[in-house]
Amino acid sequence: MALDPTPLPVPEPEPEPEPEPVEEATFDVDLDAYRAAQAETGGKPRRVRYGGQAWEFPPDFPVELGDHVLAGLFGAAVRLLLGEEQGDRFLAVRPPMAFGEFTHLTSRLYGVDLGESHASPEPSTVISGRSRPTSKGTTSSTSGRRAGAAKR
Repeated sequence: MALDPTPLPVPEPEPEPEPEPVEEATFDVDLDAYRAAQAETGGKPRRVRYGGQAWEFPPDFPVELGDHVLAGLFGAAVRLLLGEEQGDRFLAVRPPMAFGEFTHLTSRLYGVDLGESHASPEPSTVISGRSRPTSKGTTSSTSGRRAGAAKR
């Protein structure tokens, strides 16, 4: 018996169903509407004077900026805000910007307080004075030198 060389028809995939429209009242925050309003107003850049020069910052705070700041990558944060070329010129201003100035800038432009780095944990508290010995015996030195004595 000979095989039929005609390929079998491949069924077309069924189209995915359209997502159901969602009522506006179901959202607490509508970022799509916010973006549309920003696009209508043009989202004007924010102008800053620093080092005797004018700088244009984006109208909104990029979320990734927080990641750069938390990682201590302030140069990357500035480049994210200003772009590579303008960011490099901004970072070349002398004297360089202090962290407090950077947080003041982001607070004034975007209402975002980057705050300070987290404090170190508190040391454990001492409950009592010296600890009691666990035995009455002492250990003798096996080296003939006093413990902690410097080598000659």
